[in-house]
Amino acid sequence: MICDNCKSAIFPDEHFCSNCGTENPNYEKDFSLDANTSDDVPLAANPGDEPLQDTPLPDDYSFVIKLDPGLLIIKIIFTEIAISVIDIGWLFITLKLGMPFFIIFGGILFLIIFQVITGFWIKKDWQSETYEIKNGTIKHVKGFLSRTEENIEFHKIDSITLTKSIMEKIFRSGTIRIYEPLQEKVIVMEDVAEPEVVVAELQRHLHKLI
Repeated sequence: MICDNCKSAIFPDEHFCSNCGTENPNYEKDFSLDANTSDDVPLAANPGDEPLQDTPLPDDYSFVIKLDPGLLIIKIIFTEIAISVIDIGWLFITLKLGMPFFIIFGGILFLIIFQVITGFWIKKDWQSETYEIKNGTIKHVKGFLSRTEENIEFHKIDSITLTKSIMEKIFRSGTIRIYEPLQEKVIVMEDVAEPEVVVAELQRHLHKLI
């Protein structure tokens, strides 16, 4: 390339003529520093953050919904107290009526055994109930001796609501209700730990279907 002013040779990457200082009209700018200005992938707000794009979930993705053990303890305590009150009532009535000792002792022994079995049953029944989000469905398994399994598909869900009783507010848990209009039924998940996180996860899966 020749300079129009002094007729000296100018290279394409030179902005000005090295001989007379005339600007090169055919100067080619280097855009390598502007490589990150592409609109294909939104950039993160802060350096080092991941790109603001929705990463697809892996095929083996699963999210287990945990139940709050604090409310389980409360249920067992109230049940044991109620049976203890029956124990005391039985002892008072049988002594007042003057019943034989073996009847009094047999009744109390029966109530104690019933008390232990009831507490054990409540615990095992609570442990056997699980909720898991996997493969676009909510898998619900429950039952201690006889287990039942129910799969709730996300595309059948119409709405999700979260409510909290006084005890659930104390233990920071909640009850989640999922309405399925096709079968006109409401799936109730009680004593859910970190319910706001669970609702956000459920909503995220619903939004993927929209």
